[in-house]
Amino acid sequence: MSYFKNICLLKAPQIFDIPHPQDISDLTEICYLAAMIENEVDSVSIPTNFHDKRVYKGLLNHLKMNPVDLVGISSMTGAFNNAMRLAEIAKRFDKYVVMGGYHPTALYDDVLQSPYVDAVIIGEGEKTFKELVVNGPSKEVAGMAFKDNGRVVVTDARPVISDLDCLPQPLRTIRPARFGEVGDDYSIDTVYTSRGCPWNCSFCANDTINKQWRGRSPENVLEELTMLHDARRKKLIKIWDANFLTDVKRVETICDLMIENDITNFKIWTETRVDDIIRAERIMDKLYRIGLRHLSLGIESPNQDTLELMKKKTTKESCFKAVEILRRNKIKAQGYFIIGHYTETVEDTKRYPEFAEALGLRHAIFMVMTPYPGTAIFDEYKKEDKIRSFDWDLYNNFCTVVETKGMDIKTLNKMYIYCWGRFYVKFAFLYQGKSFGIIVTILQWFLLFCPILEVAKKYTEEEIAESLVDFLRANLGREISKPRRRKPPLLLRWFKHITIRFSHSSGKNVDFNISQKQNSIHLFLEETDDTGLVRGPIIRLNDVMKLYKRISPEMYMAIACKLEPIKNNPERRARSILSQLNDKKLILPALTIGWFVFRYVFKGIVSIFLHSVTSRSRLNGNGLH
Repeated sequence: MSYFKNICLLKAPQIFDIPHPQDISDLTEICYLAAMIENEVDSVSIPTNFHDKRVYKGLLNHLKMNPVDLVGISSMTGAFNNAMRLAEIAKRFDKYVVMGGYHPTALYDDVLQSPYVDAVIIGEGEKTFKELVVNGPSKEVAGMAFKDNGRVVVTDARPVISDLDCLPQPLRTIRPARFGEVGDDYSIDTVYTSRGCPWNCSFCANDTINKQWRGRSPENVLEELTMLHDARRKKLIKIWDANFLTDVKRVETICDLMIENDITNFKIWTETRVDDIIRAERIMDKLYRIGLRHLSLGIESPNQDTLELMKKKTTKESCFKAVEILRRNKIKAQGYFIIGHYTETVEDTKRYPEFAEALGLRHAIFMVMTPYPGTAIFDEYKKEDKIRSFDWDLYNNFCTVVETKGMDIKTLNKMYIYCWGRFYVKFAFLYQGKSFGIIVTILQWFLLFCPILEVAKKYTEEEIAESLVDFLRANLGREISKPRRRKPPLLLRWFKHITIRFSHSSGKNVDFNISQKQNSIHLFLEETDDTGLVRGPIIRLNDVMKLYKRISPEMYMAIACKLEPIKNNPERRARSILSQLNDKKLILPALTIGWFVFRYVFKGIVSIFLHSVTSRSRLNGNGLH
C-alpha cells in the first residue's frame, strides 16, 4: 500500500503565454508522472485546465470535493509565483505539497523556505516521484529535498534516466477538458521523443534537469504516435525535444515506421539547430511525408561575437543554408532570436530584424535575454550586475529584466519593440493581398504586445499605446515594395493611392501610404501631426487599447486553438465552423474583433470616396478661376 493514496497534479500557469497553438501547454510532462503512479495509488487527477483563468478556483473546488493526500506542482520560473498561489491553496487543506520543474530544481533551498511547500523533486521527476508517493519522504529517496522537523534534508543526486523506453506512455486520459475537447483527444498535443541536449548554450535551462541527450527508440515513439493518430482528423503535434534532429538516423527510422504503418495524418511542428538541418538534408522529404510543416530554428543572433559568447557554435552562413533547405522542401522556417546580450549596443540590436529579413524568414520570434536560475547566463549577468528584477512573473522571454553594457532597461525594451515592428510591418505588407489586410496583421501583433507590456508592470495604458506607436515608428522613412499581382487590390486599381493612419492621442500619426507604380506596389511610412481627412481609415490606438481590454489573453488563446483544427482539416471546415456557433466564449470575442476591423475598413472606404470627391471639387474649383 502506498504512503500517499490520492494524488492531484498541476502545472502552474505563467502570468503570460503567447496566444498561439505552438505555445499552449498540453500537460504531457505531468501525464508522465501520472502514468508512473497510476497502479500504485487509489486516484490520480489533473483537476483544472492550465489555460483556464479559474485555475485557482478549480483547485479549491477539487480539494473540497475529493480525497487528496498529495498535491504535485510543476513550475517554470515565469510560473513560480502562480505555483506558490496553488501551493497556498493546497496548504489551506493541509495537503502535502511537492514542487518540481526547472525553477524548483535550480532554487530548491529558496523554494523550501516557503511554509506552503514540503518537498522539491530535483531533476527528472518520474522515478523520484514514484518512490516518494509509494514510500513517503526519506533520505532513501534519491533526487529530492524535503522538510524534516524544521530542517531541510537533501538526498543523494539521482542519475538521469538512461533508458527512456522504460517509462510508460503519458496518461493523457486524465487531462481536464480544454476548449471543448476531452483529455485523451486534444487536437493539439505534445510529444517528447528525446531528452537533454549535446550542446551547452549559456542561456539555456535544459541542462538544469535533462542533462545529456538521450533518445527514445523509434518503436517506442511510434507506439505513442499511434495512440494519438486519427485517420479522419488531422492533429497538430508538437515534437518539443530540445533538438529533435540530434540523431538523424533515429529520426529517419521514426519516419520510415510512420510511413510504413500509415501513421502520417499529422501536422508536425518541431525545433532544432540550423546545423542539424544541414546534416539531415537527405531525410527532409521523409519528414515532409510524415507531416512536418513548421520548424523553429535557434538562430539567436546575427552577431558572431555574441554567438561565441553564448557558446552557440553556429554561423550566419549555416543559417542561410538551413533556411534554403527548408524552403526547397516546403517546410516553413521560423527563427528564434534573443536580443539583450550584456555586450550588445543599440546598433548591434538593429541587425536582428535585418538578418531575419535577409534570411527570407516569414516568421521570427524576438525574445529578450532572460537569465533563468541554473543557467550560465544567470551567473554571468549577476557577476556583471546587469539583472534589474527578480520578479519571477517577468521571466518569460518577453519582458525585460536585464540591462546590457550599452543599453539600460528602458532602451532595451524600446529596441525589443523596434525588432518586432521593423520585421512584422514589412511582413504584413508583403504577404497581405488585400488593400486593408495589413490592418488585420498589425492588429494581431498589437493584441500580442498589449499583454506583454501590461505584464511588465511598468506601463500605464497611455504608455502602452505609445509603445504601439514605437512598433510602427521602427519603419519611418522606409519604402517597401512588392511586385504587383496580375490583378492588384481593387481600391488601388480605382484610386492608385490609399493611406492607413494610426493615430495616437498625443496628436502624432503614423501614416501607411500605399501606392501603385507601374508593375509594383509601394509602402512608405511617415509620421505626421495632420488632423485632416486621409484617403483611407484612421485607426485610433486608444480604441485598440479598449479592444484589448475586452478580449482577454485566455479568449485569444481559445480562438487560436479552436481555429487550428479547422485550418488543418479543410474537408471538415463547414461542419467544424457550424459546431462552434453556439460557443459564446469563441463567438463573442471573434465578433468583437470582426466588428472592430469591419468598422474601420468601412470608414476607410467612405473616407477614400469623400477624399476623392473633395479633391475633384477642388480641381474643378481651380479650373473655374
